Amino acid sequence: MSPLSYDVHGRKVILQIQKQQLRIIDQETGEILATHQVSHAKGRLIQRSNDRRNRQIGIPELKAQVVQMFSQVKAAKQFVQQIHEKYPRYIRDQMQVILRLQSLYSKKELDKSLQFCLDNQLVSASEFKTTLATLPGYEAHLERLQAEAIELPVSQATKEKLKSIQPEVRPLATYTQILKGAHYGTN
Repeated sequence: MSPLSYDVHGRKVILQIQKQQLRIIDQETGEILATHQVSHAKGRLIQRSNDRRNRQIGIPELKAQVVQMFSQVKAAKQFVQQIHEKYPRYIRDQMQVILRLQSLYSKKELDKSLQFCLDNQLVSASEFKTTLATLPGYEAHLERLQAEAIELPVSQATKEKLKSIQPEVRPLATYTQILKGAHYGTN
C-alpha cells in the first residue's frame, strides 16, 4: 500500500503499512514516531498510553492544577497526595483524568465528590470519576429513603423511660467464661 500523508498537530506525518504494522513517520526527518499492530476490528482506537500523555506540563504543575479545581485546598492536596502515594508510576495519568473532569462538572459537584472520596477512602482518578457520575443518584436515593421512613409517635412518658434505661454492665471474665470451649459457629 502506498503511504498516506497527514498534518498532525502542525507536523507532517506519513502513514505506512508493512507486514500488518502501521508506522507513523515524520515526513521531514524520517523518524518513526509510532508503530502499531494493524487492527481488523471496526472503530477500535489503537494507541499507547504515552500517546495520551501530555508531557508538556510537569507533575508538580499537574498536581497544582488539580488542587486549584477545588474550593477546599487542604482536602484537595490530601487527595492528590494519597493518589501520588498509591500510584507513583501513573500519577500523570491520574491527574490528567481528573483535570478532564473539570469541564464536565461544577465546582460544587467536584467538591462534594472530593469529600465523599476522602470520607470513604476512595483513592484513584477512576473512583473519583465514578463518584462524580453516581453521587447525585446516591444522594437522591438517600433522600427518598428518608422521606419514606415512618416516624412512629412516642409518648412523653416513653421518652422519659428511655432516658433512664441503663444497660447491664458485666465484667469481661463473664464473656471469657461463656466463650471458653466454643468452637467456630457452635457453643
